[in-house]
Parts: sequence; C-alpha cells; structure tokens
Amino acid sequence: MADAAEPADLNLFEFLSSGHAPTLMRVCLEYWRDHEPGRVLRIVATRRFFERFPFVFDGFANVPGSPVRWTTFDDADEAGMREALDYGSGLIERPEGYNATRVYWSLVEKYCPRLPARHHLLMNLDDLIHQVAAHQRLAGDFSAILFLPGFAYLDDQPSASRRRRVFVGMQSSMLRDRVLAHPQLRTLFVLDEKAAELLQGAGTAAARALGDIEILRIATFVPVADRHAWFDAADVALAPYIRHAGSSGVLMLAASHGIPVISQKFGQMGRWVAEHKLGLAVDPDDPQELAGALRRYLTGPPADYDPEPGYAFARQQSPERFGETLFGALRPYYSGDHAASAGRSREEASF
Repeated sequence: MADAAEPADLNLFEFLSSGHAPTLMRVCLEYWRDHEPGRVLRIVATRRFFERFPFVFDGFANVPGSPVRWTTFDDADEAGMREALDYGSGLIERPEGYNATRVYWSLVEKYCPRLPARHHLLMNLDDLIHQVAAHQRLAGDFSAILFLPGFAYLDDQPSASRRRRVFVGMQSSMLRDRVLAHPQLRTLFVLDEKAAELLQGAGTAAARALGDIEILRIATFVPVADRHAWFDAADVALAPYIRHAGSSGVLMLAASHGIPVISQKFGQMGRWVAEHKLGLAVDPDDPQELAGALRRYLTGPPADYDPEPGYAFARQQSPERFGETLFGALRPYYSGDHAASAGRSREEASF
C-alpha cells in the first residue's frame, strides 16, 4: 500500500504486468543499486505485477535505507482500476484505448503528491499518450518512454485500412504537436531510431534514440534465470509478430547466444534483423514464406549465417548501456543538481 513516509529521488510508474515489463524493471533496479549510491528509487506498480514477478526484486529489501523501495496502489484504487478496464485472460494483459489512459493517468496524478520525488518516470507513454497530449498536469516534472511508434512505419503497411491510417496518423500528430510540448515533460525516450528522427525538432522536448518437429506449448512466463538455457538449446528463435512496430527482447537474447532469428519484416524488428544480419525477416501473413524460413534453419544455421554481427548488436543493447542512457539523462532531475541542468529546456537521451 502506498506510503509517503520516505521521499524518493525518482518515482518509476509501471502499469504493465506482462511483456517486457519485468525484464526492464530488473535492469533498472540493478543499475540503480550499482550506480546511484545514497539515492532512492521507488517503484510504483500494480499489485498484479508484484504477484506475477517476485523474482524481479530478489536481492532487494523494501525497508528504510534501501536504495530501491516499492509500493502498490491502495486496495480501493486497485479494485477500481480492474473494474474499469477489460483485462485480457492471457499472458499479455494490456488494456488499450482512451479509457485505459484515463484510468492510468488518474492514478499517476493521485500518487505523485502522495509519493514525493524529485522526478517521475512513466515507463509506458503508449498507455498515457492521450492525457499527456491534453497537457494534464502532475505534481512535478516527468519523463517517459515510448515503445510502440507505429507512425514511423505507416508507409510499410500498404494494406492498412483507412481507419488504421487515420489512427496512426493521429498518434504522430499528438506526439509532434502536443506531447513534446507538454510543459512538464523533460525527456522522451524513443526505442526506435527511425521514430526518433521523425520526431527530432518537434515540440520542446528532445526525442532521440533510446525433419520431425515436436511442438511444446508452454503457456507461462519464462523466468529470467531460465532464459539462457532455453536459448542455448535452440537452433533458431521464432518471433514473427504481426505488424508490431517496436522491438523485442527476443532479438537481444538470440543475438547474444549466437542463434538466428526469424522475425517479421515490418517495424523496428524487421529493420534491425536486416541491418545487423540477425537472421531472416519474413512476412508472417504468408505461411509459405514462414515455412521456408523454418525449413532453412531447423537443420542448423546455414553456412552463410555469421553470429559475430549478432554478438556486436547484443553488446550495443546491453542492460548496462540501457541503464546508463536512461538514468544518465534523468540524473540532473533526481539528483537535485539544478545548476548542471540550468538553461536547458529539455534533456536529450538516446537508446
């Protein structure tokens, strides 16, 4: 339950309870512990996050004096959130749309003054974009991360419906004309270089890049400690998402283990697979193309596959680099070093 007894240097708000959330959270905790002595990072997340991913906090103690503290929302707010949102029953729980942004923002708005901190980080701007675009205010400055820049890949979707094009175009317009002009937004992190380039110069915030087959269906979250064994035993990593604009941790894990990836052609994943020679990018809507890629790799990596570019890519995308980019950009805000950040309307950061 939320407790304002101990001020924090940085509040980190996370509403996801699936996907990349636990992995990124662990990266943030470890970086903070190792590089921010004497400072306090407070994690504010849903109760479901803590129930599903207790391993994220292994080695940390939620006690006064700890560099990392964590809290969830009050019982009434948790119940209200789940009642208001239509959560899915699968592994990926991501309520979307205006109602979700309204509910999430109301909680951030309520808990920022209750949990005082020098700065606030919103881990998923995608879930809050409407409220930020409306210039609703918080009790303090904030920064945010954008994970799904669909607007950057609209030209790669010739079959996209008119409704889809209008929706994605609205996202781009909101980011350029409204979000980046929010008076309290200090840094917008974008995990896609193409999207960052499109947003450069917009608004007042800087956005830069942050034989026989046996099928085993395992419908559970793979613990971090087990992932390396899974990838060591694999011939190929299959990640044919359909029209997913962002990236995936699967790329980094496969690259670091020297195995190729079969990915969608679309979006950041397709571009990275091609640019860094990580495997094959296919059209996941074409079963024959996908089957051909599987046949090529299931007998072992082809002679023309070289894992070295993947190793180099994985080093570039290391947790250490992610942590330094994220917290290095935010440090002037939560450290109280106003002199160092004076005169800069916005901080810049690049993933």
